[in-house]
Amino acid sequence: MKKFSHKKITLVIAALAFSINTVQADSTKAEPKKGILPDNFKSMMVFMANGSIPLNEAGPEPEDVAWDFQYNIMHRTDAEVEEVRQKALQFFEEQFGIDAENDPRIWFHPYRVERASHYRAYVISGEKIPSSGWEVRDGGWEARVIDPNGLVLGGHLAGHYVPPGTFFVDGNYNVLTDQCEKNQGKHCEKKREIILSYRAKEPMIPAGPAIPGIITFPIMCELGSETFGVGVSGGFSQPVLTDDGQTLQYNVRNVLTFSDKNGN
Repeated sequence: MKKFSHKKITLVIAALAFSINTVQADSTKAEPKKGILPDNFKSMMVFMANGSIPLNEAGPEPEDVAWDFQYNIMHRTDAEVEEVRQKALQFFEEQFGIDAENDPRIWFHPYRVERASHYRAYVISGEKIPSSGWEVRDGGWEARVIDPNGLVLGGHLAGHYVPPGTFFVDGNYNVLTDQCEKNQGKHCEKKREIILSYRAKEPMIPAGPAIPGIITFPIMCELGSETFGVGVSGGFSQPVLTDDGQTLQYNVRNVLTFSDKNGN
């Protein structure tokens, strides 16, 4: 039986380590692969959030950040902002039978999903997305039930009771890609954005709160896209506490699909 000397074994281990490191380095430099397109669908996307923030700093974004989303992320004029606001009010009344702007049992306001959540798109059919993902800027209009007795809905869900804290949303996903849409010489003046609209298909009823001031809720929305048409999204937001309760860990999983059958 042939024996290896200590020196030879050391050389073999070193060579193997070099080989593994080389493979790992190559894999990190590898060009991202295009997101798959499932059969019978026009597009499929996966969004996730897993950012962390000290619990004492957690909470909704200030209202000025929500307005900034409308003007500087969605690039809307005053007239366009008012138009989408009115459409949200109309949708809430038709779908859920609530007068969100005038009913004292409802809190109606603009919102933007917390930037600390690290909300990212990791899969979009046909797109080459790096492992770090593309930022998802998410904002719109919310109507929340603040009556401690809850509310009986009207509209398409007439007679359906929802508890206090239930909310309804009408908004946009604005995905900021790493691809340049408009150049200014060698400088990228504007990156390409992927814009989707969404509306709550069902009341979003919190399953908590297990964490004071932080809610867990399902995501069930109808989607709209100029490119893909009508779609649906489904998922959840289920934040958790880490570091002995000192840190809030966002935990969002959201799958979006578009098809000739309205995303189904």
